Amino acid sequence: MLAFVDRLTGIQGDTRSKCKKQILANMVPWFGPYSVEDGEGSITREMVQDWVNDLETGRPAPLDPPDRKPRTKHKPKTVHNEHGLLFSILQAAVDAEPSLRASNPCAKTRLPRLDGAEDEEEMVFLEREEWAWLNHGWRPPGA
Repeated sequence: MLAFVDRLTGIQGDTRSKCKKQILANMVPWFGPYSVEDGEGSITREMVQDWVNDLETGRPAPLDPPDRKPRTKHKPKTVHNEHGLLFSILQAAVDAEPSLRASNPCAKTRLPRLDGAEDEEEMVFLEREEWAWLNHGWRPPGA
């Protein structure tokens, strides 16, 4: 999984570092002994769904040491982000030449629903004409 991040292009070092931390903290404790390749010991769709459910509820990972502090519940947006990274890793295995697996087990995962507040986190920018219209009552020609 970490090798996938090492091969990414077009990202800065801090992004690469953040992805590696996500993998080590929130993927390896669940998928550590399993393979991204098809076959015995492969990551399955059921494992991915269980992982998403565990992140959402704050349940411990199968490989967490007994003395690890309790995990906290992940917000839906965080679960979506973690799942997106795992999806990308497993899709790279599907797209590899030769392909390492036939399909992506993340493809049909049911993710937690984002509430309205989380949907609104993304910024939307106005075009110049839209700003002028809102600010000065300007109307485009023919309107």
